[in-house]
Amino acid sequence: ADTLEKVFGYSAADASARTSPGAGPMPNRGGVAKALSAAVAFRASVVDRGPWTAISGRIQEQPMSMPFARAACVATLAFAALLAACGPASKSAGGDAPQPEAAAPAIPADVLARLGKDIDDVALTDQTGGAVAWKDLNGAPRAVFFGFTRCPEICPSTMAALQAAKDAAGPAAAGLKIDFVSIDPSRDTPDALKAYFASFGPGVRGLTGSDEAIAKIAKSFRAAYRKSDLGGGDYTMDHTTLVYLLDASGAIRDVAAYNAPPERLAVQIKTLTAGQTGG
Repeated sequence: ADTLEKVFGYSAADASARTSPGAGPMPNRGGVAKALSAAVAFRASVVDRGPWTAISGRIQEQPMSMPFARAACVATLAFAALLAACGPASKSAGGDAPQPEAAAPAIPADVLARLGKDIDDVALTDQTGGAVAWKDLNGAPRAVFFGFTRCPEICPSTMAALQAAKDAAGPAAAGLKIDFVSIDPSRDTPDALKAYFASFGPGVRGLTGSDEAIAKIAKSFRAAYRKSDLGGGDYTMDHTTLVYLLDASGAIRDVAAYNAPPERLAVQIKTLTAGQTGG
């Protein structure tokens, strides 16, 4: 609550009221929406000045510079708390057993509408070596994730979770495409992506491109990444771990957090794909 108040001007009293035992719905949903908008503006301002991440792909495995780690920690806690504040109470007012897991809290449409803009003509290369513009990926609902093939845990577990959630969502989600945008294009060549995704099936696409192309797309999504030196000429990548859920027109409709409950992710995918088609 203190972090929200200091960073976003979000009322600590509101947060306390929301998290108290037996609390009902958040009383100030307009304030939550305002705080979410401020969160996006905060993220954009940090990205413009340097790397930022919602949750680092290596935060548990590799030390980061203090400024980067501090920004990641503060923004992650604040963003997570805001999402929790938007959601339903975990217990009823009478203190009954926890209610079933609901879909992820809705993020205001005006916040999502700012993401993924002005990148239609950005040129990429898919895992077959074919040239593709970002707009060419439209036509089916899709899940977009920024990662790299040498990621030891976050990336493979996210891809597996997306596949499982797609299956759990049922026939309506069969047309969902999963797009993996590499933030390590110097190592993630088309051949490397093809080998990495060989067992994932035709619904998963690996995408790479020039440093400039990847940077432009990532910035449009307010996704951040940075190279982290491991010594001996080796390096890893710190990166945002959100999954962006896009409709068939390419508009971002929702986001999913890393390690979201499988049932929640399946509901989000089912909601996204309802009434949409994909090949």
